[in-house]
Amino acid sequence: MSDRTKSAANGLPEQEQIQDKAGEAIQHEQNANVRIAGAGYNPEQINTKPLLEIKDFGSPARGGHTTATGYAADIVPTLGEDSVIRFGEGTADNYNFKTTDTDGNDKYYTINLNTDKMTTVPDKVQWSDTVSGSSTGHVKVKLPYNDTTDGQTKTYYYTTNGASSARINNTLSQSITNEVFYGQNVTSSHSNVYGGAIYNSGSHSDVSINADFIGNYASSSSSYYSSSSGGAIYNNNHGTIGDITGDFIGNYASSSDYYSSGGGAIRNGGTIGDITGDFIGNYAS
Repeated sequence: MSDRTKSAANGLPEQEQIQDKAGEAIQHEQNANVRIAGAGYNPEQINTKPLLEIKDFGSPARGGHTTATGYAADIVPTLGEDSVIRFGEGTADNYNFKTTDTDGNDKYYTINLNTDKMTTVPDKVQWSDTVSGSSTGHVKVKLPYNDTTDGQTKTYYYTTNGASSARINNTLSQSITNEVFYGQNVTSSHSNVYGGAIYNSGSHSDVSINADFIGNYASSSSSYYSSSSGGAIYNNNHGTIGDITGDFIGNYASSSDYYSSGGGAIRNGGTIGDITGDFIGNYAS
């Protein structure tokens, strides 16, 4: 999700999985190992209250959106200081989500993204909710709105300082530090495609990644049972990657209607260390 979460190795505990349902940001194959690190919310708060469910930002192309439903009698939704999400007070006519207490009283909230928190490499990329002449590109984020089907779509613009890091194809031999991968892609009209920005099949447990991933994609248009996986990163079942720190925004994997796609941001079949970052608007279609 766009929150920073933590889990143990060998899969995601149940309370963590709410961060990764709607947006299909991270997909783990059976027996894959991954740990998601950080301190964006308090799992004990989630578990000990009746219900407060915050899901990943989906994409307009996917039709997904963030949802928060149920009742929480004495909760004011809060996220960690490093979270990109900011909650505000809404009204019955203007809200992104609501909670209902045990007496049936509704409380309304708005959702905004703190653009100052939308990067881990601020010297390489900056975000804004307004376009400028220097903007490199943009990402659309779909939020729930007033319980309507269409929701609310907001556009965020990014400006980069310098060119994107080049796509890495199975040559992940050294750590990546303070980089930005944007607009990198792998496409095909006749075969499977994997890893828009990084494809890894080697054992590199000593290699860490510190980078933002924006608008990368893996896309297959083949009409013969093709698939696409890992809009930003694909780690196959023989692959090992150390820790990953970075924000994943607007990455996607797409394929024809004949087969499947998965892991809008990350597709992991092997082993990954700690993952720390915000996941916003990633999707698979």
